[in-house]
Amino acid sequence: MRTVVMVGAGASCEGPGVFHFEKAESDQAERSNSFGVEEAISFGVDGAGGFYIGNGGVRSNGDYMTRKTGNPPLGKGVLAALAEEHEDYWGESVQEYFGKFPSDFEKGMELMYRSMWVDGSEDQKNRFSYSILLMAEYFSRWNCYRDTFYARLLTQLIQNDLISTSGDNSSTTFVSLNYENLLERAIFDAGIFVLHHSRKDTRRENSVPVWKPHGSSNFVASAVTGTSRYPTEEDLDGGFHPENRDALQNYLRRMRSALEERMKEKLITGNALPPLIAMSLYMPDKPTIVGRTAIDSIRDSYRRDIEAADLLIMIGVRPVLDDHRLFDPVLIGPKRILYIGRVTQDWERREFEDFRSGCKGSVEHVANTFEEALNRGVFHA
Repeated sequence: MRTVVMVGAGASCEGPGVFHFEKAESDQAERSNSFGVEEAISFGVDGAGGFYIGNGGVRSNGDYMTRKTGNPPLGKGVLAALAEEHEDYWGESVQEYFGKFPSDFEKGMELMYRSMWVDGSEDQKNRFSYSILLMAEYFSRWNCYRDTFYARLLTQLIQNDLISTSGDNSSTTFVSLNYENLLERAIFDAGIFVLHHSRKDTRRENSVPVWKPHGSSNFVASAVTGTSRYPTEEDLDGGFHPENRDALQNYLRRMRSALEERMKEKLITGNALPPLIAMSLYMPDKPTIVGRTAIDSIRDSYRRDIEAADLLIMIGVRPVLDDHRLFDPVLIGPKRILYIGRVTQDWERREFEDFRSGCKGSVEHVANTFEEALNRGVFHA
C-alpha cells in the first residue's frame, strides 16, 4: 500500500519537547549541565544528499548553546520573533512600511518581496537577501528531543507496519511543508535514513524520502556550498546541498558577515546577492529564488507520489485549494485521506467540506489535534 504522511505548520506548532537553541557567546555563557552529549545530536550529511545521525556534542565552534522551550510560531508569530531578534530588519519600521504584515504575514511578505527584490535598488535587494537569511537562520535553530508528537507518530507508524527501521520503505513517503527540520529529526531518532533528493538510496534499505516542496532552512545552494564567493542569480538556479547543523551555522555566520560588509561599504558588483538558501518565500505561491531546478524536481516527485497514494495522512495542513500546486494532486489522487486538523469554527467546517467534496477519494476527519489523533491511535492502514 502506498502511503504518504504530510505535515504542515499545525503539526510543528503543537506538542511538547520542542526546543529553540540559541547561540551564546562562550565568554558569557555558563557551562550548563542541563543537557548532555547524548541529547545534543547533530545532523550529518553524505554526498547523496541524505542525512545520518552523528554525535554533535553540546558545543559549536567554542560557543555554548542555551535553550528555551516552545514551538515554532505561525505567521504573525514569526514576524514577532524575528522583530525581537533583528529589530533593524524585521522591526516596527518594516512592519509599518509594509502595512499588511500585522494582519496577513504572507501578504506583507509579498509586498516586501515586490518592493525590495523585484523593483528595489541594489541596496534594497541586499537588505532583502539579508532579511531572508535571518529568517532561514531562525528556523534552522529549532531542534527537538525524543518525547515529541513527531516521535510518537513514528512509533505508531512503525508498530503498524507503515514504515520500517530495517526493511524496504519504498511504498512510504513523508512530505513536510515546514522550513524547520523537526520531522526529519524524529525520523533520524527512529533509526531511519532521510532522503531529500531521490526516491531511494540503494545503499540503505531503511531510507525514506522526505519531500519539502517549499524548500528548507538547511538547503544551501550548491553554487556556494563550501565557498565564500558571491554567486550570480544564474549560479543559484540549479541544485542545493542539505547541510548538517554545525556546517549550516558556520555557513550562515559567514554569509551574514559578508552581507553586512557588502551593505556597509556599498560593495555592489553586478547583481545583488540572492538569499542563498533554497527556502521558498513565505508568501502566496511560495516562489523560490534559489535552487529552482532542484525544488521543481522535488515538487514533481511530490505530485507523483500524492497522485499514486492509496492512503494520505494530513497533519496540521489547511486545505487551501487555491494553492493548486499542492492541492490539485490531493484532489485527484489518494484513494483515502485521513485529515487531522481543527474543524470547530464555521469557517473551518466550510473549508473542510469544500475540500472533502472536491476530493475523488474518501476523506475522513479523524481528529481536531495531533495529540488527539495520537491518543486515539489512528495511524494505521
